[in-house]
Amino acid sequence: ISRALLTWAVAAALFAGLVLVAGWPLWLLGFSVAAVLAAVPLGVDRYRSLGHTFVDGYVVTGRGSLVRRRCAVVADGVIGWNLRSSYFQRRLGLVTLTATTAAGKQRYAVQDVAPDEAIRFADTTVPGLLAEFLV
Repeated sequence: ISRALLTWAVAAALFAGLVLVAGWPLWLLGFSVAAVLAAVPLGVDRYRSLGHTFVDGYVVTGRGSLVRRRCAVVADGVIGWNLRSSYFQRRLGLVTLTATTAAGKQRYAVQDVAPDEAIRFADTTVPGLLAEFLV
């Protein structure tokens, strides 16, 4: 929700500045306010579509709001895991776990998970792959 609000709030401020300084049409302010208000339900919807699981030998991930994506990858095809976090994810204590494969898109992301959950999920889906890195 904060990502959606921040993005549209910055856009609304930019449009407000352009209306006041550059004389752009006033209706842009109305559009900006509507976009900020629409960001909340879109953020909630995006949050609801996040997910991951390991079922019957498949790593399943989900994300998106207006365009939802659900990917299922055979766990035996996962050859590595990548953990990364953006500036904002670090502030919230979240990471993105990415399964690396040799097939398909070659990477499938599990977004916005706690670091402990990411490591547990990676170790569960491909046992032994992270064993030397776990304490």
